[in-house]
Amino acid sequence: MRMASFSEEMTRIRLGSRYPDKTDFARYAGLHPKLYRDYENGLKLPTKDTLEKIIKGTCLTEDEAVLLREVRNDDKARRSGIDLRPVGSIKADVPNLAERIQKELEYELKRASITVSPRTRRVCIRRIEIILKDALGES
Repeated sequence: MRMASFSEEMTRIRLGSRYPDKTDFARYAGLHPKLYRDYENGLKLPTKDTLEKIIKGTCLTEDEAVLLREVRNDDKARRSGIDLRPVGSIKADVPNLAERIQKELEYELKRASITVSPRTRRVCIRRIEIILKDALGES
């Protein structure tokens, strides 16, 4: 389920506030109307200080303030390319990754004139899978 963006939440909160008009809301927040429109249109994200100014100037509830802070931080992270999903929710083909890691390892060992037996290969792949599953939060 996709979380609403900052601009979507800001619009929803403004429409339910004492100042449903964008220009009035911007004025009470102490912002230029164009800048506020950019926030609602998703073109810009407010700084932390500006967000606090919006929250205080328009008398938002504590729940609304917490929500806006969260979605602003999430949007900022997304725009920066940071994945905020919990580690366990990241899906990976662990057996395939383990095989690929083992092949890379064997390639380097072969360069050092070390041969890996089929049994050692199977054990290494199983251990690599265990490490990957642990790192990804899988059981």
